[in-house]
Amino acid sequence: MKYAKFAAVVFVLYFLGYLLSGTITPALVDVREETSGTVVIVKYKGASYSINLDEVRDNELPETVTIENPTIIPTSGGEGQVRLRKGDVVTLLNRKDDSLIVEKPDSNGKGKISPKDTDLFQQLV
Repeated sequence: MKYAKFAAVVFVLYFLGYLLSGTITPALVDVREETSGTVVIVKYKGASYSINLDEVRDNELPETVTIENPTIIPTSGGEGQVRLRKGDVVTLLNRKDDSLIVEKPDSNGKGKISPKDTDLFQQLV
């Protein structure tokens, strides 16, 4: 009889917790804020990975990235423009806010581009 009472208490508490979990959860657990920065979902070998660029350390970034979408950056002197074509390999110097600072040494180009125009997220997977 003692075990039957114990089992009944366990079942009652389980269902009570199940019913009240929606109202109790915010009081017990911090609600996660919206993630800031560039968040991209990358599919790789049948799995999906969510990558937040703000959470990636600088030492985890690759040295070079490949251009996926054609774009234009200014020359180092600022008097001209360098066209980056799909497949061009550029040196990743740094990142600022939601953009990457890249350099194409053979054409003297240096500027900001969107990380979505490169293969950066595929390399981070």
